[in-house]
Amino acid sequence: MSKKICAIVDPYSSSNLYAPALKAFGYDCIAVQSQATPTSLIAGSFRNADFSEVLKFTGDLDHTVSELKKRNVNLVIPGMEMGIELADA
Repeated sequence: MSKKICAIVDPYSSSNLYAPALKAFGYDCIAVQSQATPTSLIAGSFRNADFSEVLKFTGDLDHTVSELKKRNVNLVIPGMEMGIELADA
């Protein structure tokens, strides 16, 4: 059985609870930050220890998709609202 890997785009605020919940179902989680530097209002809610890796979106969607494919990501979900478009793409 292959490992289950989830990428969570912008896992800030209350969506910082997604990774621990997914881990309970056997997922390894990767954080994808849609902004190079998250605003100070949300940055403090990020829980780095919940993620095996953090990827920063640089504006190059093809590169980000390639990086997620390399890691065999099975699921991509948005965290905060600002991550919806990137997660959908």
